[in-house]
Amino acid sequence: MSRRELADRVGVTPGAIGNIEQGRHKPSVALAGRIEEALDSGPIFHRSTCECGCGTVLVGQGFAHNHGARGAWADRVAERRRRVLELLAEGTTVGELPRLLGVSRSLLYQDLAELRRRGLIAPRRRAKGQKLVRPADTLSATAVGRLTGIDRKEVAELCSRGELPATRFGREWAIDARAAADLAQSAGVTFWSLREAERQTGLPRRFLRDRLPTYPGGACGARRVEPWRALGLAAQLAQQPDRCPSCGQPVDAGRTWHDDCRVNSPAQRQRRREASRRWWATAWQQDWDARTVWTEQRAAHREYSERSATSVTASCYICRERFQKSTRAASKTHREGRRNLCPTCRPVWAGGLLRARHAAWRARTDIDALRAAYAVGEETQALLRALRSPKWGGRPRNVAYAITVEALHVDRALSDGQVRLLWRLAFASVNGRYVTRLREENKIRRRRTPASAH
Repeated sequence: MSRRELADRVGVTPGAIGNIEQGRHKPSVALAGRIEEALDSGPIFHRSTCECGCGTVLVGQGFAHNHGARGAWADRVAERRRRVLELLAEGTTVGELPRLLGVSRSLLYQDLAELRRRGLIAPRRRAKGQKLVRPADTLSATAVGRLTGIDRKEVAELCSRGELPATRFGREWAIDARAAADLAQSAGVTFWSLREAERQTGLPRRFLRDRLPTYPGGACGARRVEPWRALGLAAQLAQQPDRCPSCGQPVDAGRTWHDDCRVNSPAQRQRRREASRRWWATAWQQDWDARTVWTEQRAAHREYSERSATSVTASCYICRERFQKSTRAASKTHREGRRNLCPTCRPVWAGGLLRARHAAWRARTDIDALRAAYAVGEETQALLRALRSPKWGGRPRNVAYAITVEALHVDRALSDGQVRLLWRLAFASVNGRYVTRLREENKIRRRRTPASAH
């Protein structure tokens, strides 16, 4: 058996067979099995398991791919990572791990990254270099101490013992604001609801919520403020009222703009201009596109109704016979880039194309797919010529080639160059632009449907 015949049987190139014969490359287990089956001469290649102990079967001796680094060093790494998981489960912080394990921080961070990648520990809360963002409705230990009058260290101890709901936030604690407010209230600190603060100070609730720190409370999480902060803000605004950003004159307590200035200020006019420009650039265009689509749909529906009763003369793609086709169907065929087929050729062509695509999809290798599709294409071509030979004018179209190229493009997702190479290996060499020209002339949509869709 020649090298080319063996390469065609196993689905590789003759050069690959030559490299295996000369010992330059070792075949995979699957390729070695195909070669032995093609030669029908019993076992040729020596098979063994990977020396790392994983049980992977390979041709020859040695290690499987990426298994050569296993050994004593890998065992030490695995043991250290198991120890890291045990210490983290016991509640040990990451900062204490280098001292307990006796390794450097860089080596420990490599182990932690690998454990995160495997999903054995929780991922990082933030990306490297990204600033920490405190969760909503949480306070630091310093803020809680200032609120309750308790020392910061005592607050941290309460958090570490679990008596105060909190989570670690870098080196600090993120303490639940509701729990902190309840602790302060139990220590004698009073709070006002926003409605009560509005009644006592005369400032709007929205203004108070924007200017003062608020704490959730009650069953519904209603916001509450400290009375001394609300009264202090009211006194400050009475002495130094806010000024209007437009005219610079003082405004009433709880207001930031004058009504006239808000409507006619240069900044507000600029905002309106920008909003109008954004609308004309996006929303108006979207509305215009929607109207255009609606108009086109109405026109297409009207055209559909008008063309349903009329017909045109079309030419069959295979036998070139002219036949009558409704104007609506002919327009749809032209719009979708499909072929015009007469009632006689259509069932034969469709059946042959489906059988060729199915045969190409079920083939083990690409070259087997080419041969199977070409065999079905020749059968379909013979049947079509037998049916249409009396009326087949001009040079007959090569239907077998078109069916083969479409099956390989659609169901095997092969490019023009790959189809040309397979054609050269299976039959004979073809022109460099032959496959591309054949696909374009036959309106074949390349890589349209993956093989998994069947």
